[in-house]
Amino acid sequence: MFFCKLNKIEKIFEFILFFVFIALVSGQFLFTGEPFRFYWSLAERMEGVPWEETVCKLFPEKADLTGKVEIELISNFCFPEARVLVNGEEVANFQERKVVVQVQEGDLLQIDGTAYSCELIFRVKEVAPGIIWPSPFFQVETKGNIATIGEVVME
Repeated sequence: MFFCKLNKIEKIFEFILFFVFIALVSGQFLFTGEPFRFYWSLAERMEGVPWEETVCKLFPEKADLTGKVEIELISNFCFPEARVLVNGEEVANFQERKVVVQVQEGDLLQIDGTAYSCELIFRVKEVAPGIIWPSPFFQVETKGNIATIGEVVME
């Protein structure tokens, strides 16, 4: 008699376990549908929610990241037709042997030596604190062409 009752309780547990398993599989299947997945998932509902303004102010904007790069001509003469290009636009020329250029992160620095067929050597003499690239003492050579120093990278 005792074992009969245990057998009935075991059958009830098996029955409950079977329906819980069916409910679990059905629930997983429902999560593949768009409305259920969106409304039942907290992470999905939070996606696209804008941050508070105080959190966003912790990260500086890229427009605020500016610095200066000093480039010098290593030859003994001045070459006024040699130009410094930032993003393809002329910002300075070498009337003097040194020029200082204001740059932002991501700007493309180039030296335009197309006016001269001789070899010209330019060196990045100094950079502002916070500028990782171009590094000081980096050299480029032009011989009637445009030489690329690279994109400005800041901390």
